[in-house]
Amino acid sequence: MRVLVTGAAGTIGRVVSPGLTDRGHEVVGLDLVPSPLGLEGEWHTADCTDPAAVDAVVGASRPEAIVHLAGAPGEGSLAESLLSHTHTTGALLDAMVAHDVHRFVYASSNHAVGRTHAPTSSPSTPVPAPTRSTVRPRWPPRA
Repeated sequence: MRVLVTGAAGTIGRVVSPGLTDRGHEVVGLDLVPSPLGLEGEWHTADCTDPAAVDAVVGASRPEAIVHLAGAPGEGSLAESLLSHTHTTGALLDAMVAHDVHRFVYASSNHAVGRTHAPTSSPSTPVPAPTRSTVRPRWPPRA
């Protein structure tokens, strides 16, 4: 299967891409930066927050599936997080509809869904068990 991996030059993308290739998939990389050494195959350098650029890459690469790993890995403002996670996903979904791509895998973090506070602790201090008020989001919501 031909798979477009966004964020392919990132920490997770540099593991996922070779893993897909090892399993017989043809990987097309997409990232803000040029292809890192060691990653082979088709590569596109573009910004996933730019819908026109995303549409052009999806149209040119003709993937059968997209693995979406692009996004800011750290804490940011709400506006930065929305742009990095929500807008990129929207641009990819629009391009998928336009180019008839039916498979999508999205990986993210707690930074993209609710800015969950990480407790301050040292390696010797256990992280407290989650409580109902600290675990979110919940779907479907309870009545």
